[in-house]
Amino acid sequence: MLHTRARMRLPKKINIQAAAILITSLSFAGCVAVPAKNIHTSIDIDAPKDKVWAVLVDNSAYPEWNPYHVEVNGKIAIGEELGVVINKPNGETVKIQPHVMRLERLTELTWGGGIEGIFFGEHVFLLSSIDEFRTRLVHKERFSGIAISFASLDSIEKGYDLMNQALKERVEEYMIEGVHNKALSSDRFSAALRTGGSARRQARNSLTSDCDPKSTC
Repeated sequence: MLHTRARMRLPKKINIQAAAILITSLSFAGCVAVPAKNIHTSIDIDAPKDKVWAVLVDNSAYPEWNPYHVEVNGKIAIGEELGVVINKPNGETVKIQPHVMRLERLTELTWGGGIEGIFFGEHVFLLSSIDEFRTRLVHKERFSGIAISFASLDSIEKGYDLMNQALKERVEEYMIEGVHNKALSSDRFSAALRTGGSARRQARNSLTSDCDPKSTC
């Protein structure tokens, strides 16, 4: 009589998750060091935080100015899934679906996701005031997991620098028209940016309408 030994094949997703759980458990136990890569960039912007924040969270307008995150579709709210299209400086186009992990108005926007232990990333934007009219953007990411050695991460820092510069130019272009933080609300500032060629005119009109006639705005 012939005997056969049945083999049970677990779905690939379960195998990956099981491996991730094992690696994570071993790392907590100090047996395995999970590989990690940190990317850190920053830039100073000649505009107050609320104006920078208005542009940063207006993801529908990203295709107009953002050379790296050329599309970010979805609602900027905790737990929401985003559809992100990335044009890397090396010519690659990548599509990812992270979730909004942290959101603190005027201070932090973080999205990320993946499988911890295998490949996990947290993409962070932090704003801090240098003074009343200047803001520092810290744009960083932490990748971790055994698969990061096989991921193409070399051009990401350059991509972040390109986005930082584009954000700076986007905001400062309208600030130099005389739109100061106390003269135009963040919502109206963001709306003016989305109007394309008429943005400067609308910004100036808003500035004039918000000023006290007796003042010298």
